[in-house]
Amino acid sequence: MNLNFKSNWKNYLLLGLVILCAIFAFTANYYYRQHISSNALAKAEKVLDNPSTSIIKQTVNQAGQHIAETKADDNDIPAAAVITADAGRKRLIDTVREALNLKNVQQIEELTQEVFRLKALVKLHAATDSQGKRTLNYSDKWLHLAYNPIDSTALLGYDASLTSVRFYKKSWIPLIKPLDYIDFYGDDPRITINGVRHFKVIPAPPLFGLSADVKTSVVFPLRIVPSLGLGLRINKWTLEGREYFDSRTNKARPLVSASYKFMDL
Repeated sequence: MNLNFKSNWKNYLLLGLVILCAIFAFTANYYYRQHISSNALAKAEKVLDNPSTSIIKQTVNQAGQHIAETKADDNDIPAAAVITADAGRKRLIDTVREALNLKNVQQIEELTQEVFRLKALVKLHAATDSQGKRTLNYSDKWLHLAYNPIDSTALLGYDASLTSVRFYKKSWIPLIKPLDYIDFYGDDPRITINGVRHFKVIPAPPLFGLSADVKTSVVFPLRIVPSLGLGLRINKWTLEGREYFDSRTNKARPLVSASYKFMDL
């Protein structure tokens, strides 16, 4: 018995180190996630209270249209933080929920408001309508104005569209995640975007998941090992059962593994 223990003490030591490392990694990740959760909640409350997004660039294209550019992911918040955020800070999202008759705020995935201004100097032209009344009119592709000087009333019609485009720009540095942007502009060149309120709710991944895959591995010295695997995911944990073909014995062998996902890069 003692001889067996002495001959295997390195294996026991290695197993103990693995267990200690797993406990340390799990504990460190738990407190790290708690820290991330508290930061996410603070950010969510700040964004929900005032979801104004900074306009980082204003440009004018060849058609004379004013384009406002914002960073798309500045106001991205996790769904769990929206649920737990203070009710007093969710005035805007509650107003939207009531206007759309939604049951709860969790149904809202993304919200965008654009504050735009139309500034137009137009020249009115005198005209006489079918009843012989004199009016002052103006009309173009977007704006229609009819002013009656007799009773000092004006009929205004305005048809324009606001467009928002979300796109990404790659970094010149390899392995750096591309940055997302949103550009806003109106088809009428007289429209300027003066402010943007935007946030996107990032849904939580499903707690449970199943997976199936076929894998081919290369083991050195050169040997190809095909396998078939089934996996069960529970939050960050994945338990996988795999059946692989051992070419040395020409038999299929089972393999069971467990993994824990620390972070996404």
